Amino acid sequence: MKRKAKDQLADLISDTIDRLQAGHRPLSPNAISEIVYKKIDPKTDAPFLVRFTSQCNLADRTRAVLRRLFGGDAAEDAGRTTGVLLQDFYPERANSDVYVPRMKLTFEQRMLNVDRLRMEGTAKNAHADALYSETMMLVKQGKLTMPAHYKAHPRAQAGQSGKHAAQ
Repeated sequence: MKRKAKDQLADLISDTIDRLQAGHRPLSPNAISEIVYKKIDPKTDAPFLVRFTSQCNLADRTRAVLRRLFGGDAAEDAGRTTGVLLQDFYPERANSDVYVPRMKLTFEQRMLNVDRLRMEGTAKNAHADALYSETMMLVKQGKLTMPAHYKAHPRAQAGQSGKHAAQ
């Protein structure tokens, strides 16, 4: 049975990322999309607009893969880490989709990533606290039922989400 085109593209993108990553080179969605496109259409026979559209699509797909590999939670990145919770690649600057090998980051790039990661952690904790508070409010209003197995949970008995008390 013939594989789906999207699966073939995903494999081409992943293989290209792996090859560049092994060479400790920066990972740019645009550069990766060019490499992948040349594998698909080596003679670049397609009309310009077809090439352009294809490369835009490939760059978007590559961005998604890179975000999944290097832009997520430490738990999601566990398969791609070196050492304790360190990623192999980090964004080169704020709001960048170019990922640089960790050992090639400048001091400033490292500090920008430290700040970015701390802000993400703070935002996720605030989000968790807000969701927990809303959940407990809905339980109190009778709009949501707490399962019996959760009522026995130490967090439910203490009325806390992690270290934060329910409001």
